[in-house]
Amino acid sequence: MERVFNLSMQCFHARNFGDGALANRIMATRFDVEVCRHFHSDRFREEWMQRGKDLSRCLASDTADGLEAILHHVRTEPLSEDAALVARLTPGLRKTEEEVFEAARALASELLGAVGQGRPLTVLGDRVATPLQNQRGPSFVEANHV
Repeated sequence: MERVFNLSMQCFHARNFGDGALANRIMATRFDVEVCRHFHSDRFREEWMQRGKDLSRCLASDTADGLEAILHHVRTEPLSEDAALVARLTPGLRKTEEEVFEAARALASELLGAVGQGRPLTVLGDRVATPLQNQRGPSFVEANHV
């Protein structure tokens, strides 16, 4: 289990915890679509909902494929081959992330064009968080000069 965890962190850290973590941005994209559907139903297009779902599904499927590859590797390959797995697996993960993020940004741009105001969370990312909500923000000690 520890080996699976370590490989997963190496392969998926950028996706789940890095700056601009796509896992969070996809949730934001789905939220953007729902906000548009709820508050701007006169401008809403049902295809946006399907595109948002498809983006979530694409990222989730790619994650599942990556985790399956890690599990297979741990079951069949020695520890000495772990770095090679990470080197093989991560370029494809990053490519999928780039494609999904570009599609999410395009969807957010369409939503903004239809609504004509505000800024999509897809674009804002975690910049809406306070330092208490954002692990990259100043610590309590730094903020209070303790």
